[in-house]
Amino acid sequence: MLIEYRETQITDYDDVMALWKGSQGVGLGSTDDPEGIAHFLSNNPGLSFVALEDGCLVGAVLCSQDSRRGFISHLAVRPSHRCLGDHDRKGVEGNRTHLLKEILK
Repeated sequence: MLIEYRETQITDYDDVMALWKGSQGVGLGSTDDPEGIAHFLSNNPGLSFVALEDGCLVGAVLCSQDSRRGFISHLAVRPSHRCLGDHDRKGVEGNRTHLLKEILK
């Protein structure tokens, strides 16, 4: 299983939203429309990522920072891809490291 991680793009919106809507515990609000997410991504470049397997979305995380703290707004992984060991750690560690680098700029 090869998981590719890349920065979230607004073109991922439909797939990401379907994943979030189908994930228990992910609370979505009125600002999670395409315009709101586009604004969020442009204000927080390089902090939100998707995980893809063979081009299919299997995970997504939406993150931001306020120059002191990092925030995970939405995080979801398809049930079939949870608890896969190294992939979980790489995704979380990579995102946390990137968030810290952005905050420390």
